[in-house]
Amino acid sequence: MHYWRALLGTATFTGAVNASDWLFLPTGAMLRFSCSELVVERLDPVVFPGVAPSPHLHQVSGGDAFNVTMNTSVHDIPSTATCTTCTPLDDFSNYWTAVLFFRAQNGTFKRVNTIGDGLGFNASNGGQTVYYLTNGSVTAFAPGFRMTVGNPSFKTAAQLEEYPLLFFTCLENPWTRNAGTTQFPNTTCAGGIMATIRFPTCWNGVDLDSADHQSHTAYPS
Repeated sequence: MHYWRALLGTATFTGAVNASDWLFLPTGAMLRFSCSELVVERLDPVVFPGVAPSPHLHQVSGGDAFNVTMNTSVHDIPSTATCTTCTPLDDFSNYWTAVLFFRAQNGTFKRVNTIGDGLGFNASNGGQTVYYLTNGSVTAFAPGFRMTVGNPSFKTAAQLEEYPLLFFTCLENPWTRNAGTTQFPNTTCAGGIMATIRFPTCWNGVDLDSADHQSHTAYPS
């Protein structure tokens, strides 16, 4: 059995994060920053490497080295990327999430705009707010490390319960932080809908990836 190690990508941000971006807490630290939208494209170099277009659409943030394959043996992201949409200018990682569409009564679809976090990141162009949290010993992401969370094929409420840390919050205003739900809100949300995606924070210390891109990581028990 592999031992599990807590993950934090500190090496990615060395020398690029303002002191004000760190919040030192009694049990650890938090790094919080925004990443604007880089591109919206049907590409997924982790689940469908080399497939263009991929079966589903993503909103991508981060470094401009993002491409259809991103083979880490020949594609070194830190040395290939020249800029990033993230506020820490040394963060050339890529983060991508599903794209939400509204289905009208006439059957047409319209992409729902993504807006910046109202708590300090209003100026960001879509994208997402990224948090790195720790309350103990951590290790930096190893070169080539990859992971995913969620399953685009899941359709039922029972399936969604397998990912309780992937949930939605119906915002009344930017400060709303009530309990989220794995079910999509079915009422009007004056401040928008916030999707929270919490990735596992433990790694088996050996594998940079796995067949399902998830089993080499775990949530703390």
